[in-house]
Amino acid sequence: MPVDWPPDAAIVVLSYGAGPVVGLVTALAAEGVPCSRVFVVHNPGPGARHGAAMNEGILAARQAGADFAVLCTHDARVSSQVLRSLLETLRLAPTIAAAGPVLTDEDGAFSAGGRVRLGRASHEAPTGAGVKSVDWLDGSVLAVRLDLPRYFREDFFLYWEDIDFARNLRRRGYILVCVQSLQAFSTPGNRQGRLGLYTFLRFRNALLAARGDRAWVEMLAISVLLLVKAVRSLSTDTSGEGWRTSALLFRALCDGWQGRSGRPHASVLAGSDAV
Repeated sequence: MPVDWPPDAAIVVLSYGAGPVVGLVTALAAEGVPCSRVFVVHNPGPGARHGAAMNEGILAARQAGADFAVLCTHDARVSSQVLRSLLETLRLAPTIAAAGPVLTDEDGAFSAGGRVRLGRASHEAPTGAGVKSVDWLDGSVLAVRLDLPRYFREDFFLYWEDIDFARNLRRRGYILVCVQSLQAFSTPGNRQGRLGLYTFLRFRNALLAARGDRAWVEMLAISVLLLVKAVRSLSTDTSGEGWRTSALLFRALCDGWQGRSGRPHASVLAGSDAV
């Protein structure tokens, strides 16, 4: 059944290349979502900055008169009815900054929002069909208000933008919720040839976020975890990959403490498709 799409809402789709986004956009159009309410932004290869691309799409939606938007990555597969239900959740209270569904992949549900403890972010499993408050929501499918004071940090290159986004909103008194009765399909990028890059950016960007907030205890906790992982990589892997992982972790430690953001060094990007 075609959806009655609200005129004050937009959909922003982040695409990495032209091909993968076609499936999502075509499906939404077939369900009756007006093309004028769908904004596709391209995350370019050599200068890829996920946060900057999403912010550009948000700005375009606001300039088109939208008060709300659902942000999606091109790998997401979600019905327009789920998106509309997320938007209705935002309308329940002005303090609800963002709402997301339970995310699934080929193995089942992998995220019903998440928690952050001393710089360690983790996904949570669904706990029922209710609406629950969470520390952060995965950016694969994320409904947001368009009157928020801050959106995505643009110097992370990839990863951690959604966690930093949530962290800053919660500090300002907003809440983020997972609507556990709703589902969407997504394929996390770190499973597609980016494991080394993900390892580096996960720690570097967590350190940068804590550094920006002068959260020194959190930075120390992240650093201890990082060093423990580096030592374990050296002691348990004799194939040579352990040395590469340890080198990535030590570089993440140095860059995080020194405030080096943006595009990682070429040695970090080696072997990744995020070039």
